[in-house]
Amino acid sequence: MKTNEEQYFHDIFDLLKKYEYVHSLRNIDFFLQDQWKKLPNDWLLFLNDLTRDELNQLPRNGHSHPKCPETLKSFLIECGRLSVLIDEPLSMQPLPNTICKSVKQKKRHELNHLTLFIVSLCDQLNCNRVVDIGCGLGHLLRAIGNQRPLKLVGIDSDAACCSKASTSFDVHSGSEFRSKTITANATKQQLDEMLLGNESDRTAIVSLHGCGELQPTILKWFAEADRVKAPLLIAVACCYHKMSSGKDGTSINFPLSSCCSTALDTFRVSPSSLRLACQETAIRWESQSHEDHDKHER
Repeated sequence: MKTNEEQYFHDIFDLLKKYEYVHSLRNIDFFLQDQWKKLPNDWLLFLNDLTRDELNQLPRNGHSHPKCPETLKSFLIECGRLSVLIDEPLSMQPLPNTICKSVKQKKRHELNHLTLFIVSLCDQLNCNRVVDIGCGLGHLLRAIGNQRPLKLVGIDSDAACCSKASTSFDVHSGSEFRSKTITANATKQQLDEMLLGNESDRTAIVSLHGCGELQPTILKWFAEADRVKAPLLIAVACCYHKMSSGKDGTSINFPLSSCCSTALDTFRVSPSSLRLACQETAIRWESQSHEDHDKHER
């Protein structure tokens, strides 16, 4: 008898197998190779007649449309049932212009929403130190430092970014930036030395937009790390399609879960599917303006 988790994974991969023609298409080939013809004709006719407002509501409420084809309705309902994404908005406090100066709108949105989230978890777990892996110019650490007097460490493979980030911090802030590269074959000891602080430190590890192998590497390390020294990991992965593949084309680091691997069985998740997995959520899709749709159509 399957556990709830095993059944959940089986249901997900059954859905992915059944509708592989939806998620395995390369966007760039959608029209060039007539891949749109792989979609059911009644879906195409229905979608073509939707207004842009109705199109925005498709993921959440499309199944209730009186003209929605039964097969599309079934697909939308099943996707909603299996979704674990929570649309609950994070608390937000606009950051001072001194911190957001020269920061693009997308990054500013991220900083405004994630800073308080990270700080609140650090408070709950008594973390006195934050390590930002892939820190870039240090915008996130600067925002966190504006909220709490924590030890701040930035790690990035780009030495120029680390140097520029370091000069933007007060010399007495207690922050430091290190030009380091985390590789997939890094040992636990190497990562301990790179990420953990002194014996008395409780470190929060933050990794936003860690591409390819970076997030699996960090997750594997964190699973074995001393939970007293590293009680918190906040990771936002991206670019899943950049993970290394084996000779059979399957991803080496997906899935990490043995339970999920069993459910996956022989089904191969394509690079296009992995790329799609880190795209916009339904709630972001709903907020698309007519101008946004116009840009996508060009």
